[in-house]
Amino acid sequence: MNKSDLIETLHQNSGLDRQIAEFVVTEVFQGMAETLIRGKRIELRGFGSFEVRKYKGSRNSRFFFCETL
Repeated sequence: MNKSDLIETLHQNSGLDRQIAEFVVTEVFQGMAETLIRGKRIELRGFGSFEVRKYKGSRNSRFFFCETL
């Protein structure tokens, strides 16, 4: 489901005008983004939680160093 699908579902299930549904979804995502930017955690009970984590770097176990003779 993408943002457009979410807007359409909200519009159909709630009876809200499509423009109002788009406004609601946009504002919710904007608020979530601002909260994450401030370093706070978001918890939606029964759905999930969101938080920004520090990048730990990547490990590639298939990368080998070879020596030439």
